[in-house]
Amino acid sequence: MRIFKPAPATVFHITHWKAGSQWILKILRQLQPDRIVPPKVGERQFFIDPLIEGKIYPTTYVTREQFLLRKPPSNSRALVVLRDLRDTLVSSYFSARYSHAVMSNELGTIRNALNELSEEDGLILLAEKWLPASALIHASWLRSDQKIVWYEDLLANDVEILGDALRRDCRIDVPASLVRQAIVDNRFENLSAGRARGSEAIYDHERKGIAGDWKNHFTAKVSVRFEELYGPLLDRGGAKKRTGVSVRAKPGATVGESEIIAAYDELIALYPNAPSYVLWLAWEYAAYRKIRVSGQVLDVGCADGRLANLILTGAADIKGLAPDPATAEVAALYGPYSQVWEHGRLAELPAGIEFDVIFVRSALVQAHDLDRTLQDLRGRLKKNGRLICSVLTENFSRDIGISAVMNLCGLHEEAKAADARYRGGHNIVNAKPLGRWREYFSSAGFAVEQEISIIPAMTLHSFALLDSLWHTPRGETGKLGDTMAARISAIPSFAEGFRSIVRGLVKLDEDSGAHAGAVMMLSRVS
Repeated sequence: MRIFKPAPATVFHITHWKAGSQWILKILRQLQPDRIVPPKVGERQFFIDPLIEGKIYPTTYVTREQFLLRKPPSNSRALVVLRDLRDTLVSSYFSARYSHAVMSNELGTIRNALNELSEEDGLILLAEKWLPASALIHASWLRSDQKIVWYEDLLANDVEILGDALRRDCRIDVPASLVRQAIVDNRFENLSAGRARGSEAIYDHERKGIAGDWKNHFTAKVSVRFEELYGPLLDRGGAKKRTGVSVRAKPGATVGESEIIAAYDELIALYPNAPSYVLWLAWEYAAYRKIRVSGQVLDVGCADGRLANLILTGAADIKGLAPDPATAEVAALYGPYSQVWEHGRLAELPAGIEFDVIFVRSALVQAHDLDRTLQDLRGRLKKNGRLICSVLTENFSRDIGISAVMNLCGLHEEAKAADARYRGGHNIVNAKPLGRWREYFSSAGFAVEQEISIIPAMTLHSFALLDSLWHTPRGETGKLGDTMAARISAIPSFAEGFRSIVRGLVKLDEDSGAHAGAVMMLSRVS
């Protein structure tokens, strides 16, 4: 009787740059050199050459989507090794500036640029120009069900983790003793002629051999930029795909995709040719729908009477406080108000008038004396009354919209002017971290009962670009939005088409943070 050994698995060592790829390559070559398919520039051995069943493909820099598209052999096994992208960035900086052979004009250009920049600006340059390729690989595998081997864990426990991954997961049929020997032979100390981990040699490929070195090089400026670009990938489990969109709020206070799209469907009927406004409102209105309103209500600002009709359902009576006669006139026409005062000041309301609920959409964001405004609001609430409001966070103060595009193009002075015009046109005074808003509310005698963050990163940038273009001056008196609205009006399928865009942004924001606003309900503390 003859016993046939099963054919060896086709093994793909999948990783991104600066995540120990050459280290793993040396181990694999020592274990089974005859099975190794040598890496080629541009991953030609994977993308172009025929895949050979039973071989080992080290240092394969591909996303999960690229891997599956190539249709690997049915018996394939993957060893996926990822590294903290912050350490990846720092390692790439020293490699690109000092140690890596200049094998292309592109690397030569980058090295020249790094030699002219400070380390801080050099790290930001690489974060923007070089790191995206690694981040794509990192994110695609992090979102999958594939087992991930972390570079940082290997540094602490290489023999057990890597030995198990190679022999059990990848089915490389080599005695455990030989696997252990190959791992030990290729440790940092042996590859660096005895230099201990943590001892730096900037011109060596094995520069330092430790995890967490990014903390020695990230300034506040680098940290902020990195968080903006790659924040969702900092947590090992942070990029796992979730169902729906969960916003930061108290338990139960979440906004999901279906709720946002349902809100959009109502709003686009009211504002059929104002896409940026509807994009923002779809999130805001979806959050407001989770808050119950009852009793006597005051709408401070009367910012949008048609929206108040939707949000303030359930109220026994609704009155409005408009900032000027023109707003009061529009509010009386389109809003649900039994009465509208046009002077805009809480202190000038008739003495003794109090409300069960005060609703504020924009007045807090525009208040020049926020402490006084909050005290005045509290003074008009009944005992145990509720303040329902929208606020902007500090993320709205970042470089967004048309000014962000101008800055990327090097038009910095023009960008400042555009940003000032945009924010001034919206009268934005207060855009604070949510923690700071809570402090203001607490000092004024309010307790937060419900908090729902809205407008995550991708939606924010899309809204800001569209909205700032919308408000860009055109001619002596008009805005670019006037022309855009007219053209939208002539597109019968616009509502349906833009709905797909909103849905797409919601999906893009599934793992996003950096929310630009929040809807809050607060109670008056007696």
